[in-house]
Amino acid sequence: MAQTSKSINSFTWQHGVVLLIGLLVFDLLLIADKTNLDDEKGAALGGRAGDGGKSEASDTPPSTGLRTDLVALLPADDAPTAVAQLRTALDAEKDAGARSKLYQQVVESYSAAGRSDLAAIYASALAEEDPKSSNFIVAGALFRNASQLPHVQADSNLFRKFSLEAIGNDESALELDPKSEDAKLELGLALVESGIPGNSMNGIFKIREVVEQNPGNTEALFHLGKFSLDTHQDDKAAQRFQQILAVNADDVRAKYYLGITEQRLGHSAEFKRLMSEVAIQTQDPNFAALAKETLSKNP
Repeated sequence: MAQTSKSINSFTWQHGVVLLIGLLVFDLLLIADKTNLDDEKGAALGGRAGDGGKSEASDTPPSTGLRTDLVALLPADDAPTAVAQLRTALDAEKDAGARSKLYQQVVESYSAAGRSDLAAIYASALAEEDPKSSNFIVAGALFRNASQLPHVQADSNLFRKFSLEAIGNDESALELDPKSEDAKLELGLALVESGIPGNSMNGIFKIREVVEQNPGNTEALFHLGKFSLDTHQDDKAAQRFQQILAVNADDVRAKYYLGITEQRLGHSAEFKRLMSEVAIQTQDPNFAALAKETLSKNP
């Protein structure tokens, strides 16, 4: 789905996992339909992500560090046998470096199997054992994306827990690296999508901080543009998408949504030009199909 900004700091395997999971969520919900959620940060979870089950010794089997309370609320683990083998190896491994690699493999395997909920729980356990900002960012992103899974969306209690886990992990990442654009962006998105009263604007402000820090961060610009489009602030949306294209003229998402914005503004010629360019590009077949469909409905 996402074309991340070249200016965002990269972080090896973790960034790949986030991109993989991002493909599961095609569009961003501005505000989740969870009006019955309480305005709380961590009380329902007993504190910050992972506090309830953090291992006290470096040689403690990692299974004791998992959020078993969350696992118990999820559908049965139907992952391939290879994942079970990785978990068994992880339980037996004592070396910290080897354990981190096994954690990463488990997270990647669950992600590839479409179980971002379980991937998030293992990523959070890794972050607690190896507390690096990049590890917390991955856990936060996975919890956020998992909160959009149908079985999580259908359970308001589970949705709340996953949303708060996302926020907690992102806050931990920022504590370790206050200047991290990735952490600020993920925290902003987690706040917007949490459904907790008052969080939406705070999330948007956090994403604006990213753009103020780095005006060329196209991922942050995209989400701000999308928020503006969703709230019918079309002039602002057009400005954001144009800023992205000034940095990367081949950004398919920005071109598509700028086309939608131009149509709303009554600029039919510009709308058709942009949609035609998206329709014939081969970089993103999904957006090409969308553009063709949009053009067919607006000849």
